[in-house]
Amino acid sequence: LRSAIPGAGRGAYVDGAAMAGSLVAFLPGEVWPKEHLTNKAFRSQFGVDPNYHLSIRYDDILIDARRAPYTVLNDVRSNPFAIAHVANHPPEGMEPNCRTVALNFTENMALERKGLDRYVPNTYAREPMYLGQKALDRDVVMMHGFGLIAARDICNEELLYDYRLSPGANGTYPEWYSVCNEDELRDRWWSGNDKDQ
Repeated sequence: LRSAIPGAGRGAYVDGAAMAGSLVAFLPGEVWPKEHLTNKAFRSQFGVDPNYHLSIRYDDILIDARRAPYTVLNDVRSNPFAIAHVANHPPEGMEPNCRTVALNFTENMALERKGLDRYVPNTYAREPMYLGQKALDRDVVMMHGFGLIAARDICNEELLYDYRLSPGANGTYPEWYSVCNEDELRDRWWSGNDKDQ
């Protein structure tokens, strides 16, 4: 569907209602564990992202949705909730109605036994190393993922979340981007040298 934001292209919508805290979308794409992101041979392929479809979790696992299809209901592995890569950043003056959340699909969920593994919209671009991220996980993680949860009750609305972009090399953002929360931004980039902190 077309976004209600002028010039934004497509958008993702809730048709009906979702209560605050509800999982409303999965981010499809290839998963890059942290230990592979330090390898220069792999890092070079992450430089171009014109649609902002590279997302990094707080534990430094990257989800690459650049090749994820916009039409996700096309085969046996289709997931109607794998649409987070189509959700937009809110325009200036609008609050996001979603937040990102790291999702771990674990062995204890028994997704394969229940026939639900086909709904996991991710694959590893490179398997996690035995002594990498998987060694730090409490449960046996079959796949790392990313999703959107409703930040408030949502009813028949477009899904919007804070892209939390980093300033570019010259300290600027794309012209369409506006910072959603100045305090959060300041905390994220706090260097420890600020005298007011």
